[in-house]
Amino acid sequence: MALGLAMLVVTSITAQAQYTYTTLYDPSARYGTYAFGISGNNIVGCFQDANNYHGFLYNGSTWATLDDPLAHSGQTYAHGISGNNIVGYYEDANYMAHGFLYDGSGWTTLNDPLGAQGTFAIGISGNNIVGYYYDDAANTHGFLYNGSSWTTLDYPSAESTTARGISGNNIVGYYYDANWVSHGFLYNGSSWTTLDDPLGGFGQNGTEVLGISGDNIIGLYWDSDSPAHRFLYNGSSWTTLDDSLLGDSVVFGISDNNLVGTDYSNARNPHGFLLTLVPEPSVLVLAGLSIISLLIRCRK
Repeated sequence: MALGLAMLVVTSITAQAQYTYTTLYDPSARYGTYAFGISGNNIVGCFQDANNYHGFLYNGSTWATLDDPLAHSGQTYAHGISGNNIVGYYEDANYMAHGFLYDGSGWTTLNDPLGAQGTFAIGISGNNIVGYYYDDAANTHGFLYNGSSWTTLDYPSAESTTARGISGNNIVGYYYDANWVSHGFLYNGSSWTTLDDPLGGFGQNGTEVLGISGDNIIGLYWDSDSPAHRFLYNGSSWTTLDDSLLGDSVVFGISDNNLVGTDYSNARNPHGFLLTLVPEPSVLVLAGLSIISLLIRCRK
């Protein structure tokens, strides 16, 4: 009887979809909600009201608006979260971008000393923050800020470098080569690895890496059909995340099996979304076989 029950459970589980989809729309939004970062159950991003953009924090049940007190008319964009710490950027009255760190009670402005034309804080892991800045010639450089010192991140021989995510010591993002084709990268603090989806490489767009959690990396690639495709890379294999439900969307953030992003299918009113990945059937079958084996041994 126990053996039959275990087999029934496995059959039911393997029939599930590859992910569940939840639409995210801030109740204060009028023209769109954009989800960018996730940590545990907490999701950050921004929404647009009648005139301006405001950051948000959503914990699965309640929405909190995040407006940097130095921002002009709101203009706050929350991008990354780690624990209680949120990073992003705001715009001042001159439309200059400044990074920020919000710890739940206080706001700290983050300006890379080389960022003469703006600083954008995008990802955070522990005390380490990554993003990018524009120098006085409007060139793009990645950065790593550890709370006390700033380190410029330039992929060797790249025309521009943008850091987008961090997990532990690993930093990801993308760079443009001399032909202005984009390539993803992984930087572990000492060496750089190019990450090009094998299906990408079309025109002036190839692969852009946008987020990382542990060994899992997410981003976009462009093929010969031109539209962008979402991908998940686990360090050894590339999985394309294409589904009619995803529409014209970009996945920006990842935390374990949860991904967040924004669907731009309705250009005038985009919405955020949460994807919760379901393990592949083969993994579940192996788990089920292990359970069955254990039950058989117990019966013996």
